[in-house]
Amino acid sequence: MIDNGLILMVAGMGTVGAFLTTMIVAMHLTAAIINKWFPEKEKAKPGMAKTKATKSAAATPKAPTATSPTGKSEKKASADVEARNPSDRLVNAKAS
Repeated sequence: MIDNGLILMVAGMGTVGAFLTTMIVAMHLTAAIINKWFPEKEKAKPGMAKTKATKSAAATPKAPTATSPTGKSEKKASADVEARNPSDRLVNAKAS
């Protein structure tokens, strides 16, 4: 009785191991195929030095923000509207 249980356990574990190995190999092959046909664009690395253009762009002042008719910035005005209408926030959360 115990012999049959051990045989069944080893067979089950072998099946699961074979399935997981097959799945990992398939995932690696899929990743290789996708990277070959659709390579990722190179992103700027955090440790890279800034160029002169980047430094000068960072030094330029930013344009003033748009204001609403009440004189508040758009971000503050929209926050006021959301504070008055909490149900709109729920609808917007569901939409996104």
